[in-house]
This record gives sequence, structure tokens and C-alpha cells, in this order.
Amino acid sequence: MYSPSGYVDAIMPIGGTTASDGADPIGQWTFRLAQAAIESDPVYRETGGNFYDLPAAEHPKQGLQFLWSILQQTGFTFAHR
Repeated sequence: MYSPSGYVDAIMPIGGTTASDGADPIGQWTFRLAQAAIESDPVYRETGGNFYDLPAAEHPKQGLQFLWSILQQTGFTFAHR
């Protein structure tokens, strides 16, 4: 992970897999789809995921839009987890 100041060694993604996902293949599959959606964003690909120094208006948005479209089709709700 890139950290300009060197202060951060690692971050844990919010929404990452948890211990409860071990027996949940649908949850694992959905998480992998979400990760692929974010990583498919043109800005994410151009910057290799190091877009944090860009202005907020230039942050990847297409990948997140794709992610939410995938999640809406799964039928999951926030209460499901």
C-alpha cells in the first residue's frame, strides 16, 4: 500500500471478508464481484489503486457504480448481514 508520509502500513477494507464468510460461498462470491468491480474502474486501473492524491472529483466512481448495481441485483439488504 502506498502512504506518502509512511505513517500507514496497512488498512483493512471496510466490507472485507470476515470469519463469518468462511461458510458463506455467496458472501465470498459477492465480495469478489465487488472487488473486481472497483478494480475495473478506469481511474483505479490508470493509477494502480493509488488515486488518493487526486482531487475527490477525480476519484474512481464508475467502479463503485458498477459495484452498487451488482449488489442491488443480489437481493441482499443491509439487515441480511
